[in-house]
Amino acid sequence: MFSGKVIGATESGKNMHRGRTITFQVDEVWKGIETGEIDIKTGLNDGDCGFPFMEGKSYLIFAKANDVYGEEILTTTICQRTNGLAEASDDIAVLGKGKVIDHPAAANSHKLKSNVITGQVAGSCFLFLLVMTLVYFWRKNRKR
Repeated sequence: MFSGKVIGATESGKNMHRGRTITFQVDEVWKGIETGEIDIKTGLNDGDCGFPFMEGKSYLIFAKANDVYGEEILTTTICQRTNGLAEASDDIAVLGKGKVIDHPAAANSHKLKSNVITGQVAGSCFLFLLVMTLVYFWRKNRKR
């Protein structure tokens, strides 16, 4: 049992093992895994009991390990208590406080993106000033 935010989803398989792999950023754990990111499988939502996860939304996940998708992996369906985090307040009240998972990689990723954008802006400004300086001197020398 864990809560987390959907950060990716891919459809897999075209045979009897078809389904969706959902990648979660894990925020809090009550039982089982203790990692910052995990993949689980579910169906395709077309009569195969797949849970309709939406990217960017947070959920309380009740998952179990099985090989229904051809490999031993955590799975969940609409028949389990998995629900949107906002709709799972009763379950969370019963579960109590779980173990909060830190996301240092996500924080560092944000800092890295910020540094890249700052570098791009500074580089663009430098390039603009260089071009304007060259145009100025070119026009000045052309008039002579």
